Amino acid sequence: MFFLSVKICIYCKCNTVAFVINGYKYSGIKTKTFCCFICYIINKQKNRSMKNIVCPLSTERFNENVPRVIGLFVVILSIIYVITVFWFIPLFLMFDFYFRGFNNGKNSLLGKFARFLVERLPNSGKLIDKAPKIFAARLGFVFTALIVLFEVLNWQVIAHTTTILLVFFALLECAFNFCVGCIVFTWFVKPNTQG
Repeated sequence: MFFLSVKICIYCKCNTVAFVINGYKYSGIKTKTFCCFICYIINKQKNRSMKNIVCPLSTERFNENVPRVIGLFVVILSIIYVITVFWFIPLFLMFDFYFRGFNNGKNSLLGKFARFLVERLPNSGKLIDKAPKIFAARLGFVFTALIVLFEVLNWQVIAHTTTILLVFFALLECAFNFCVGCIVFTWFVKPNTQG
């Protein structure tokens, strides 16, 4: 037996088509309630990959001076971009943030160079958790992606304002070892994604 009926989605309250096959209801979630396809996808992924995108799972630890050196590079390159308006710089930073935030640091030129320099320092610093820094790199990716977008749209003032904000956050990391992304991760993201 197979027929269609229009039901109300339990999540977004839209009208959705529900399928009933041999007495079993299929509309995304195999329960007595119905949801639309978009809500089904969101709720299905909620406890898997989407959670991991926001809340990076990492048991790794690494030297605290590495992100500080990377922060210095970000400050220098961002200031050069604001002065020269050379669009390649935020594009390069966007890819570098992507490699550090989503690719475990592989192919990150700034990360490799920072590790190279830190290994040669006499005071190498203490080991810290990597997960908050991964989240911070993902925020950096969003910032630089917005800068690239504003540059493409020729919105120079907004692009430079976003860059100055990025410089401010990177300067806090570099000079004072204060990671804004890590604070957001620790106090707001991690508690809301556990469980």
